[in-house]
This record gives sequence, structure tokens and C-alpha cells, in this order.
Amino acid sequence: MSSTLLMCKPDYFNVDYVINPWMNGHIHLVDKRLAEEQWQAFYETLRQYATIQLISPKPHLPDLVFTANGGLVYDKLCILAHFRHKQRQGEEVFFKQWFEKHGYTVLQMPKSIYFEGTGDALFQRDGKWVWMGYNIRSELKACEYLETYLSMPVTPLKLINEKFYHLDTCFCPLFDGAVMYYPGAFDADSVQLIEKNIDEDKRLVVSDEDALHFSCNALVIKTDKIPTKKAVIFMTYASDPLQTQLNQLGYEVIIRSVSEFRKAGGANKCLVLEV
Repeated sequence: MSSTLLMCKPDYFNVDYVINPWMNGHIHLVDKRLAEEQWQAFYETLRQYATIQLISPKPHLPDLVFTANGGLVYDKLCILAHFRHKQRQGEEVFFKQWFEKHGYTVLQMPKSIYFEGTGDALFQRDGKWVWMGYNIRSELKACEYLETYLSMPVTPLKLINEKFYHLDTCFCPLFDGAVMYYPGAFDADSVQLIEKNIDEDKRLVVSDEDALHFSCNALVIKTDKIPTKKAVIFMTYASDPLQTQLNQLGYEVIIRSVSEFRKAGGANKCLVLEV
């Protein structure tokens, strides 16, 4: 059964405000034609490996294109996002409408709690628990609600580097119990938590270069279309050493540059929500 992904065309995408360090200096400087070309190329390649559904773009919501942040989906349950910044809070009603229309049960945390979907909540690939990034966007208190809603343990990881404001910018669960991550995004206790939960030979630590080029913001899809590989991994950038490591682990690395979206602080994984 193929993955199903939710995406949003970049009709209204731009950098209209600054809510993360990557946006600095890029106000209204997105090359919109290039952004559309990059999004379309990514979309067309993804269609070979997954089913794509679309949520309609909306004026004045430029970051709706980053559907990953709209919620966390488990079976037919959607735990809806509540964004920290008011510039994105207008997206919430449209995500809610889409999920209800498509037959999902939608749960919402109390309005006093910020939670930014799969930007910060990532399932371990074996399905045993959820990794939860907190401190910069989502709140630690959201972990309790996730555990209740999902009946699944949640491992909180504290983010301390504003450049890595969401967990999915610095941490990527892989298959077979492995993870790819950038230790510089986390406090010492969180690095220890990762090391405690993941065996050393399953920890793929990325370099500063790869981290700052959003290599961890990667989309991983299981596939049987490539006989010698267990999965494909879509990345906007990966150094030669990182690509070699991923190839050795059984991944087909597909580079699809989304450089215009990096101006807003997002890459390939940010542009999709697994539904």
C-alpha cells in the first residue's frame, strides 16, 4: 500500500514576515516562478512513489504550503495543530475543514497549548513511540495530550537552536530503528535520550554543512519499485559522504532542490504531511 501525502500548491507562497532566522533578509524576495517549478518537480517525482492529495492554497497564508505543520495523523485520527505565531494561526481552520471533509476524527489540544503537527511530532518508524520536539514552537505540555490521544509513549526532545525551530529540521526517523539527526540542535539531555533509545550503529549523525542545508528535513518513503533499495529518501541537499552512508543503509537518495522554500525555513519534508 502506497503512502498518501497532503500537499498545497505554492500559489500564494512568499516570505511576508519573519518568524524564524531563515526568513531574515528574504522578505518578498522569493522567486515565485522558480518556487512553482521546484514544487512541481518535487510533486511529479513524488507521484511515482505515493498518492498525493491537495489542500487548496489561500490568500494571505503563504506558509500553508508547509502542510507538515498542519497536524499529526494516525490512522483516521488527526491531532490538529495550534500555531505559536499569529501569522500561521489562520491555517488551522482550513486544515480542520479538510480533515473533517475527508472522514478523519479531528482532535484539538486546549488553545493554551502550542503544537505544530509533524513539524515537531515524528513517529519512530517501527511505530513504538513518538519523538516530540519542544521549546521553540511546540510546548512540552503537548506531550501529555499526544500520549493520551495516541495511547503511545512520547519521547520529548528539547530544541535550543532557533535555526532548527522544528524537530523535522534536525531529526529524521529512518527504517529499521535508525535515525538521522544533528546533535547541535538539542540540549545535552535530549542528545542523551536519543543515544539511550537508539543503538550507536543506528545513529546517523549529520555534519554542520548538511544540517545547515536542511538535509534532515527529508521525506522517507518505503518502496518496492527499486529492487535493491528498501526506501527512497527525498532531500534538498546531501553531501557526498551522507549520500554514501544512506546508500549503504539501503536508501535511494533523490535530490530535489527546493531552495526557494528554504528562504522561509523549510525543505522537502515541510512540504508534505503523511495522511
